[in-house]
Parts: sequence; C-alpha cells; structure tokens
Amino acid sequence: MANRNFDGVQALGKGVTLIAGNFAVDGAGAVTAQVPTVANAAPFTVTKPAATTGQYLITLQDPYGAVLAVLPSVLKSAGANVYKADVAAYSASSGTVTLQVHDTTSGAAVDPATIEVDFLLVLKNSSVWP
Repeated sequence: MANRNFDGVQALGKGVTLIAGNFAVDGAGAVTAQVPTVANAAPFTVTKPAATTGQYLITLQDPYGAVLAVLPSVLKSAGANVYKADVAAYSASSGTVTLQVHDTTSGAAVDPATIEVDFLLVLKNSSVWP
C-alpha cells in the first residue's frame, strides 16, 4: 500500500484515496508538462507510449489495492474542443492507468492538437473492504 500521509476523505470504505492531476499535450501529441511536477514529488508520472495514437500512460509512484474510478476531462484553450479522453486500461497491481484520446466527431483515436487533460483517480489504499 502507498506509504504517504493522506488527509481524510469521507467514504463508505476504508482507505479511499483521491489523486488529482493535469498534463499538457503539444501539437505533436507529446506530453510537455504535468501538475504536480515530478520535481515536487508528484505521486505519478505521465508519458506517451511509443507507437501509439492518442494514448497516455499515468504511472503511480505507489502501489494501491484497487482502482475504483478514473475521471478524465479534456480542456482546449482555443477553438472548439473536439476531443474526449476515455480509460483504455488500468491495473492496480502495476500502478498504471492508460487514457485514450478520441476525436468526438469521428470517434477515431487521435494525437490531439494542444490540449490539457485533467483527471481524478479514486483508489483503494487498503485490502479491507467494507
């Protein structure tokens, strides 16, 4: 389980942990920044796996018992937002979440033009279930 000092969250289960984050993508689809930054002890890193279209891999720094929910949201600063992000895969045991970005018009996986992706991870940091 994660070895961090978490603030309490009211939940019906034990050890529910929330991690919120953000990453920026440039016009070529590459990750250019993330918040919180790795230098500031971020609990995750974001990368774009090689030879993928529109996929972004969030790797958690600590193991968790389960991934309860992943809530991604795409923001575009200029022009119409024609992108959405969905969860393609997640694994609590490997500590990874894969997000897939799609064009909302065609539904096709795309490397987006400049966007930001906000996300909220709801994780179980306990092996005890209610």
